Amino acid sequence: IRWNEDLIPLLSDANPRVRQLASRILRTQEPQRVAEAFLHSYQNVYGPMRDRALEGLRELGPQYIPAFLQRDTDPDHQVSALASAVAVTIRSPEVVPHCIQYLGGDDWWLRDRAAHALGELRDERGFEPLVAMLQDPESNLSAAAALGTWGSAKALPALLEAYKKGTKDLRLEILDAFAKIPDRAVAGLL
Repeated sequence: IRWNEDLIPLLSDANPRVRQLASRILRTQEPQRVAEAFLHSYQNVYGPMRDRALEGLRELGPQYIPAFLQRDTDPDHQVSALASAVAVTIRSPEVVPHCIQYLGGDDWWLRDRAAHALGELRDERGFEPLVAMLQDPESNLSAAAALGTWGSAKALPALLEAYKKGTKDLRLEILDAFAKIPDRAVAGLL
């Protein structure tokens, strides 16, 4: 634990082997302590260093995810924002309820990342919230892209309705989504 201030920064090292070894050592500690040290160290770090550190968290394993997720409502805005960034970066079923919650938030970036995470996870709990997001003019492009990534034919009716009412940009995004859905009905819709 006393080495956290030395270990946590290694998660953003440019060398992937260093990041992997740092993760391996951190796995010997309690998830709460790792989450606390990580959130404290990276709350004001942005760009490639933060991205590498978030990637390093994936190496820790699923038992560490809840320790981060419970901090996404922290009173300290910087801590809660970083915990939310962890939630939309790590692809695990535990993040689905949090990502669904973020779809209705004020932060556009977080809504977009949450939609993409739900599309990649393909967890049924996220399907209806993504369909509902097609009605949001600020986030409908993200929803269409996520539904395309999901690739489910059951998204076709909602995408078609959004296409009929959508702007040029939304229609182009929906056409891209149609191309990713492997279903014979797509040709008939077009």
